[in-house]
Amino acid sequence: MIELLNESNWKLDAVAPVPIGEKREQERGYNQAALLAFPISLHKDIPYRKNALKKVRENRSQVGLSFDQRYKNVIDVFECVDEFIKDKSVLVVDDVVTSGATMNECAKVLLEKGAREVHGITLARAGIQ
Repeated sequence: MIELLNESNWKLDAVAPVPIGEKREQERGYNQAALLAFPISLHKDIPYRKNALKKVRENRSQVGLSFDQRYKNVIDVFECVDEFIKDKSVLVVDDVVTSGATMNECAKVLLEKGAREVHGITLARAGIQ
């Protein structure tokens, strides 16, 4: 992921992980996106904004959902709660992208809160069965 970022021309001001719900984080003991985002932040010397995005509504897991269902499932799930991102270029980090619904919803709320631009990066890409 860092090599890919090194090849990009993105001028980034903040790194933000895709959040997971409190219940899910308690079950797992970690947020996998945060485990990817924090080292990127350190390596690239970009501020890590762990709480830039907040999951404000529990939703069904995306696993097994169709493309359209995935987009509907994440509507109004996230909120930007970090004033730091105003006029900033934000990198959103997640572990896997399938339809892009989660990443798009995160970008939407960041842009609505005043982010100048939003880029996304994931560790893996999966297809919808």
